[in-house]
Amino acid sequence: MKILAFSDWRTQSIQDAIELAKREADTVDIIVYAGDDLARFSSVGINYFSELAKYSKAGVLLAVAGNDDSSQQKEILKGNNVRDLYDQPYVYRDVAFIGVEGSTSGPGSLRHSENALRKHLESFRRKGKTERVVLVSHPPPYCILDSGIRFAELDAHDHHIGSKAVSDFVRTNPAVRLVICGHCHSQGGLDERFKQALVVNVASHDGNSSEGRMAVIDLNSAGSEASVHWLSTQHLIPPDSVRNLHSVGQIRESKLRIVGLDKISALAGCNDLFSVSEKSGLSFRFLETLQIKAEAYRDKQIVPITPL
Repeated sequence: MKILAFSDWRTQSIQDAIELAKREADTVDIIVYAGDDLARFSSVGINYFSELAKYSKAGVLLAVAGNDDSSQQKEILKGNNVRDLYDQPYVYRDVAFIGVEGSTSGPGSLRHSENALRKHLESFRRKGKTERVVLVSHPPPYCILDSGIRFAELDAHDHHIGSKAVSDFVRTNPAVRLVICGHCHSQGGLDERFKQALVVNVASHDGNSSEGRMAVIDLNSAGSEASVHWLSTQHLIPPDSVRNLHSVGQIRESKLRIVGLDKISALAGCNDLFSVSEKSGLSFRFLETLQIKAEAYRDKQIVPITPL
């Protein structure tokens, strides 16, 4: 079974998510979203989760809400072919998918106490009849891929923002073979084995130019091991686009497009950066440095700026 999973899609293009899902449609059985910014997947008359569901063999998208989502935003999870795993587990073949929403600490609109989550997870354990369980949890298990920097105590550098109820459930339930989580952006794109389960943090950063991450997780029939292949919205960017240059995101790319310099080859060959600066609003010094990066990228050589 192959699962396409992502979460915390807070600034990334929804169309990019659809495009990456299209590319994997022939092999992916289930698509999973592990929470936050649910509202971005809804437009007038369109539920993009329902659209994404079309690119899985099961024809469904399984999701949970994140800590920054609200009960009102959760309405999107009632769309066609969309399932809210916190409210109801979903069984596909011999695998039960169950969910944990929100968080147990830190800021947010949707929070549950650790005791409440323990009771919630125990109710699934009593009902469960499958040999394999995939836990989709917005917060990671405590101390597993959950080391965050934001909102840490003064001088604490970082802190753990995962759920102890989730880690206890995985530790004491051998049926849990895979945990798909998000919430902690700095740990996104990483996976780690915890007891009998593989924990995969599929979060993306929320900067304006941050890449969007997706994981294709292969849960084999034996269930003993799972493997992960990572996808990125960077894979959708043409090789000659200035988006491949460090410090250029969607906003700066759009400004460079106005003056016809959204291609690396064009920027590297430009001989009138003063005019470009005036028309684009980008500083001359920034453009000067960016042009050197473009030359280095084009020629695949290091361009010395000053003597070492």
